[in-house]
Amino acid sequence: MRRICWPKPKFPILSARVTFNSLAVMRVSVIDDACHGHQMCAIAAPEVFGSDEMGNATVLISGDIPAELQAKTRRAESNCPERAIVITD
Repeated sequence: MRRICWPKPKFPILSARVTFNSLAVMRVSVIDDACHGHQMCAIAAPEVFGSDEMGNATVLISGDIPAELQAKTRRAESNCPERAIVITD
């Protein structure tokens, strides 16, 4: 059996896994007309979502969502039965 050898590259090949999770900007909002007050978002991410006097969801964090809460926020978005949560990246 003949062995095939590829020529070595002229420059070293560098590989790195780059994640921008901590640098990602995420904002979240709730569509008031679509929310029916199931509170699935507040169960999934109580640090991010609360409720108003009518029981509808409200966002407790103004501005960007911290990196450590982004996964919970995405889970809350997917748990919303009315699809009233909007995430902007």
